[in-house]
Amino acid sequence: MLKNFLRLMLLMVAILLLFSVMKGYCQSLSTQEKLLTEISIDVKYIKTNIEELKTDFKSIQSELTNLDKRVTNVENRTTNLENIIFNLENINKWFLSILAAIIGGLILYQYKRAGNFRKDDRA
Repeated sequence: MLKNFLRLMLLMVAILLLFSVMKGYCQSLSTQEKLLTEISIDVKYIKTNIEELKTDFKSIQSELTNLDKRVTNVENRTTNLENIIFNLENINKWFLSILAAIIGGLILYQYKRAGNFRKDDRA
């Protein structure tokens, strides 16, 4: 009976030891699972932020492309306007020179007429 009692006690001690070891192992698994869960949540958060940054970058890139096109259009229009202004200046110079020649001719004609009147008055 004493042998059975000792066997039973040894068996209970072994079960208790096994239970305590398993309990510690389970606790360490739960802490590991918590850590892995936190890490996976952090990784998901980082992935979503990276995706947001990618979309922001794409929108900024498209805005820059649109601005580049607009600047190119403005440069082309500026060049066209410079050419138009240059042509208008040339036309203005020609017009003013023709107008000056006409006015000069009229002044000379009037001067000549005035000279002819003077001759007629003397005669």
